[in-house]
Amino acid sequence: MMRRSPCAGPARYVFDAMPDALILEMFDTAAAILAPGGRLCVCCLTYGGTPLSSALTDGWVGMYRISPKSMGGCRPLELDQLLASTRRWHIRHADIVTQMALSSQVVVASLEPPPPRVDHVLEADHKTTALWG
Repeated sequence: MMRRSPCAGPARYVFDAMPDALILEMFDTAAAILAPGGRLCVCCLTYGGTPLSSALTDGWVGMYRISPKSMGGCRPLELDQLLASTRRWHIRHADIVTQMALSSQVVVASLEPPPPRVDHVLEADHKTTALWG
Protein backbone atom coordinates (compact mmCIF):
# COMPACT_ATOMS: atom_id res chain seq x y z
CA MET A 1 0.00 0.00 0.00
CA MET A 2 1.33 3.40 -0.97
CA ARG A 3 1.95 5.75 1.93
CA ARG A 4 0.29 9.11 1.37
CA SER A 5 1.82 12.46 2.28
CA PRO A 6 0.13 15.33 4.18
CA CYS A 7 1.93 17.78 1.89
CA ALA A 8 2.54 17.44 -1.84
CA GLY A 9 5.28 19.95 -2.37
CA PRO A 10 6.34 22.54 -1.82
CA ALA A 11 7.12 22.90 -5.51
CA ARG A 12 9.07 26.08 -6.18
CA TYR A 13 9.76 27.42 -9.64
CA VAL A 14 9.52 24.08 -11.45
CA PHE A 15 6.28 24.62 -13.34
CA ASP A 16 7.52 27.79 -15.10
CA ALA A 17 9.53 25.68 -17.56
CA MET A 18 6.90 22.97 -18.17
CA PRO A 19 4.20 22.88 -20.83
CA ASP A 20 0.67 23.27 -19.44
CA ALA A 21 -0.21 19.63 -20.20
CA LEU A 22 2.71 18.41 -18.07
CA ILE A 23 1.77 20.80 -15.26
CA LEU A 24 -1.75 19.36 -15.21
CA GLU A 25 -0.27 15.84 -15.18
CA MET A 26 1.88 16.82 -12.18
CA PHE A 27 -1.23 18.11 -10.40
CA ASP A 28 -2.83 14.68 -10.96
CA THR A 29 0.27 12.98 -9.53
CA ALA A 30 0.18 15.28 -6.50
CA ALA A 31 -3.50 14.39 -5.98
CA ALA A 32 -2.62 10.69 -6.01
CA ILE A 33 0.01 11.00 -3.27
CA LEU A 34 -1.71 13.60 -1.10
CA ALA A 35 -3.19 12.33 2.16
CA PRO A 36 -6.77 13.30 3.03
CA GLY A 37 -6.76 16.84 4.38
CA GLY A 38 -3.31 17.47 2.88
CA ARG A 39 -2.21 20.54 0.99
CA LEU A 40 -0.36 21.30 -2.24
CA CYS A 41 1.96 24.31 -1.99
CA VAL A 42 3.36 25.74 -5.23
CA CYS A 43 5.26 28.86 -6.23
CA CYS A 44 6.08 30.17 -9.70
CA LEU A 45 7.04 33.20 -11.71
CA THR A 46 3.87 35.17 -12.43
CA TYR A 47 2.60 38.36 -13.99
CA GLY A 48 3.60 41.65 -12.39
CA GLY A 49 1.95 42.82 -9.23
CA THR A 50 3.36 46.38 -9.45
CA PRO A 51 3.89 48.75 -12.41
CA LEU A 52 7.65 48.06 -12.49
CA SER A 53 7.07 44.33 -12.14
CA SER A 54 4.46 44.43 -14.92
CA ALA A 55 6.99 46.12 -17.21
CA LEU A 56 9.59 43.46 -16.37
CA THR A 57 7.05 40.67 -16.96
CA ASP A 58 5.99 42.18 -20.30
CA GLY A 59 9.64 42.21 -21.39
CA TRP A 60 10.09 38.63 -20.17
CA VAL A 61 7.03 37.43 -22.08
CA GLY A 62 8.19 39.26 -25.20
CA MET A 63 11.62 37.63 -25.03
CA TYR A 64 10.03 34.24 -24.32
CA ARG A 65 7.89 34.55 -27.48
CA ILE A 66 10.99 35.27 -29.56
CA SER A 67 13.27 32.71 -27.92
CA PRO A 68 12.06 30.56 -25.00
CA LYS A 69 15.58 29.14 -24.69
CA SER A 70 16.98 32.61 -23.96
CA MET A 71 14.69 32.79 -20.91
CA GLY A 72 15.69 29.33 -19.69
CA GLY A 73 12.37 28.01 -20.97
CA CYS A 74 10.62 29.81 -18.10
CA ARG A 75 7.55 31.99 -18.48
CA PRO A 76 5.10 33.60 -16.08
CA LEU A 77 2.10 31.50 -15.08
CA GLU A 78 -1.13 31.86 -13.15
CA LEU A 79 -1.05 28.60 -11.21
CA ASP A 80 -4.25 29.42 -9.34
CA GLN A 81 -6.06 29.49 -12.70
CA LEU A 82 -4.45 26.23 -13.84
CA LEU A 83 -5.37 24.50 -10.56
CA ALA A 84 -8.93 25.83 -10.71
CA SER A 85 -9.28 24.64 -14.31
CA THR A 86 -8.93 21.04 -13.14
CA ARG A 87 -12.15 21.41 -11.11
CA ARG A 88 -10.45 19.03 -8.68
CA TRP A 89 -8.33 21.38 -6.61
CA HIS A 90 -9.68 24.03 -4.25
CA ILE A 91 -7.58 27.14 -3.75
CA ARG A 92 -7.03 27.79 -0.03
CA HIS A 93 -4.60 30.68 -0.47
CA ALA A 94 -3.15 32.58 -3.43
CA ASP A 95 -0.92 35.61 -3.25
CA ILE A 96 1.52 37.51 -5.43
CA VAL A 97 4.82 38.47 -3.83
CA THR A 98 7.06 40.98 -5.61
CA GLN A 99 10.73 41.24 -4.74
CA MET A 100 13.15 43.39 -6.76
CA ALA A 101 10.47 43.84 -9.48
CA LEU A 102 10.10 40.08 -9.98
CA SER A 103 6.66 38.71 -9.09
CA SER A 104 5.99 35.20 -7.81
CA GLN A 105 2.65 33.56 -7.13
CA VAL A 106 2.28 31.39 -4.06
CA VAL A 107 -0.70 29.01 -4.06
CA VAL A 108 -1.91 26.55 -1.43
CA ALA A 109 -4.63 24.15 -2.58
CA SER A 110 -6.42 21.07 -1.30
CA LEU A 111 -8.61 18.37 -2.78
CA GLU A 112 -11.34 19.02 -0.21
CA PRO A 113 -13.34 22.22 -0.41
CA PRO A 114 -12.95 24.56 2.56
CA PRO A 115 -15.64 24.22 5.21
CA PRO A 116 -18.59 26.54 4.65
CA ARG A 117 -18.46 29.80 6.52
CA VAL A 118 -21.49 30.45 8.68
CA ASP A 119 -22.17 34.16 8.93
CA HIS A 120 -25.31 34.09 10.99
CA VAL A 121 -25.82 34.38 14.73
CA LEU A 122 -27.85 31.90 16.75
CA GLU A 123 -29.85 32.80 19.85
CA ALA A 124 -29.62 30.07 22.47
CA ASP A 125 -30.55 30.36 26.14
CA HIS A 126 -30.44 34.16 25.88
CA LYS A 127 -26.76 34.03 24.81
CA THR A 128 -25.54 35.03 21.41
CA THR A 129 -23.04 32.68 19.80
CA ALA A 130 -21.37 33.33 16.47
CA LEU A 131 -20.56 30.22 14.47
CA TRP A 132 -17.66 30.14 12.05
CA GLY A 133 -16.71 27.28 9.69
